[in-house]
Amino acid sequence: MANGDQNINRNVRRLNWRQILVHFLAAWLLTYASELFGYFRNIPFMEVLMKRDSNFTFQYIKSKNLGTTDIYSYALFVNEVWLIGLLLAFLISLNLSLKRRWWWGNSLIVIILVYFIKFAYNHFIGNHTGKWFSTISNFPIHPSVDAFVVVGGLSIIGGFWLFFSRKVAASIERANKL
Repeated sequence: MANGDQNINRNVRRLNWRQILVHFLAAWLLTYASELFGYFRNIPFMEVLMKRDSNFTFQYIKSKNLGTTDIYSYALFVNEVWLIGLLLAFLISLNLSLKRRWWWGNSLIVIILVYFIKFAYNHFIGNHTGKWFSTISNFPIHPSVDAFVVVGGLSIIGGFWLFFSRKVAASIERANKL
């Protein structure tokens, strides 16, 4: 039993909370960007949703002869596309961890945290009208295709900067040596 306790203690010492925090923020930004860009699957429908007028939306759906399957498919894609950003963030985090000889468990912890927090938000806390619609209706600035491009692009830049910045990596390195 003593050997098992030693393994646990060794792994706890290998935890790098600074890496976990930085990679968590970077992963969150990449998942948010992929979620925003998921709306571009059907730009005309996205623009109609941005008008925030249910009558206009229903008229558009009727005029384009969109069925329940079309709307469900769009909503499902937008709801789940963030997983692509999460997978990308995990691969980047894991690659950086292995390259810099950081413990790979930190990357795993980050992805598990992001997944469960995002999943909980989407399914338990999110608006019951559907998370895909509430993102547009609760967007912090006036929603437009340009705004989604700018915010999504800034999220990608921020996420990549957190992952690949030499200063951030040096800070994580210092935390590893404590």
